[in-house]
Parts: sequence; C-alpha cells; structure tokens
Amino acid sequence: MSVAPAPPALIDPFESLRNWPAFYLSPQLAMDSDTATEQEPQCRICGDFPPSEQLLKLRCECHYCDGCLERLFTIAMKDEGSYPPRCHRRTISLNLARRHLPKTLARIYRGKTLELSTKDRTYCHKVTCNVFIAPHSIHNGQAFCQKCRSVTCQKCKEAEHFGACANTGFELVRGLAMQQKWQQCPDCKRLVEKIDGCNHVL
Repeated sequence: MSVAPAPPALIDPFESLRNWPAFYLSPQLAMDSDTATEQEPQCRICGDFPPSEQLLKLRCECHYCDGCLERLFTIAMKDEGSYPPRCHRRTISLNLARRHLPKTLARIYRGKTLELSTKDRTYCHKVTCNVFIAPHSIHNGQAFCQKCRSVTCQKCKEAEHFGACANTGFELVRGLAMQQKWQQCPDCKRLVEKIDGCNHVL
C-alpha cells in the first residue's frame, strides 16, 4: 500500500520581508506597518490625527487638537452653560491649555474668567458702556466702572443714589416673577423659569 506524498508547504511570499527595515519597503507597506504597530492619537472632537505637538493630552487620556481647543474656549466665553471647558466632567484649565491657544485668546479668557466666576455680577449702568465691574472695584455697595468712571449701585444695578433703592422696573419684574412663579438663583440672582425637570436650581 503506497502512501500519498504530503502536499508542499505553503510559502508566505512576504515572510522574507517582515524583518526588513521600513525604508526598504514601498511607502504604502511602510505606512501600513506603522499603522499596525502604533496607533496615532486622535482628536476627540474632529477625529483628525495632527502631529503630537498640536495635541493636548488630558488626564482622562483624551486628546484635543489646537483648533478644537481654541473653539472650545471661545464657546465657553460666549455660552455660560459651556463654562468652564470640561472633559469627562473635569475642568480643562487655562494653564494646561495655554500652550495650544493663541496668546490673544488666552489673555481675553483669563479676564473673562473673573466675570464668569463671580456670582452676583454688577455691570456699568450706562447702556453705552455696560462693562463688567470686578468685585475689587466695589466698595460699600458702590461699583466704580474702570472704563467710563461712572458709579453703579451694586444692589439695584442702577446709577448711584442716596437712600434706599427705588428701582420701579426691578419691582415690576419681581412682581411678574411672583405671578409666574419664577425662582431666583441664590448665586447669580437671575430669574429662572421652570420648563421641565426637578424643582432644584443648580
């Protein structure tokens, strides 16, 4: 009884190339080899793969490219619901992101941080000015505007006056708030209208 010869072993045509340096291979093979062995960091927002020096890596292992980081900080200054910039509920501090932001944006954001972190804010009562008055410029209930040099009452937010506040407009709004059952935020003092959700003011 004769035994059939064993089939010839299959030869991998690329076996001899696996140990070759990447520069001996074609550019496409070299690129595929690098992709297979090392995964490049990806921006969490746009999904691009920029150079590592244009990426900010956070403690949560997420990466943000310079462009998306700039938009994130810009939005935070315009929309208080997005302030401060966060990732996985952790704040992305300016000190951490400063190297990836334009100098002008970092400077403006640093100044805006004081305004957004102040609970009961006071703005200049003049419509043509209306700039934020920092807490260190408020003394004995009088807020001194550093831009136009006018004085605003910290309580009623109107021009400085003697005696008790007589802001009829504020009283009208307060009466409307009571009628509509609006609530006042204990921190920023703004009126809040409930649309849905719980009764807590966060």
